[in-house]
Amino acid sequence: MTAAHVVKGCNSVGLLVDDKKVIRADAVLTHPTADAALIRARLNAPPLAFLDDLPRIGETGYQFGFPQGRPAAVAASVLGRAVIRTKNGRNRELAIAWAERARFPEFPGTLGGISGGPILNGEGEIVGINVAASIRRGRVYTAAPRVMSETLEVGRVTPNGRERFQVSNRNVAYVESSLRKRRSVRLVHCLVQPKTRNPRRPRRR
Repeated sequence: MTAAHVVKGCNSVGLLVDDKKVIRADAVLTHPTADAALIRARLNAPPLAFLDDLPRIGETGYQFGFPQGRPAAVAASVLGRAVIRTKNGRNRELAIAWAERARFPEFPGTLGGISGGPILNGEGEIVGINVAASIRRGRVYTAAPRVMSETLEVGRVTPNGRERFQVSNRNVAYVESSLRKRRSVRLVHCLVQPKTRNPRRPRRR
């Protein structure tokens, strides 16, 4: 699962593995109104557990992805529900607002590139996917569990991840590395074909 704006406008979509190899997606399915999408690919990665309940206010979550194109994790705590505008600016959707607390490893600047990355609770269950961030306000926004459930229904996917593991500030770097090695978290590869230009008309003299 990823954010819909990550795959928007792509002529082909794949998942980057082993830093060089790209596995092309068999299909990309998007939520009709929300910023969420499913990528079907033959990745053979163990599925993570999925929790469809709203996270509690103050609960700590750990987000994994590739901000600025580099693997990293972000610790954040739940502030509450929020209504945000999707990338197309026409729709509004329910999201969960988080306050950023720490980065692993520490790095300055934007979280751009972490969109679509999962956020896990302390028991290793997916409780959201990143759809937006505000560095100025120190906020991270994730799709609400209802949106994720509806996206899974679009793809006729039943979550079957049963594995549970503890995540904390002490071991988040190890968890991040493990998720990448087993391919549960991968970088989305978007190929965009350049638009052909119309031949230049001859000038009149």
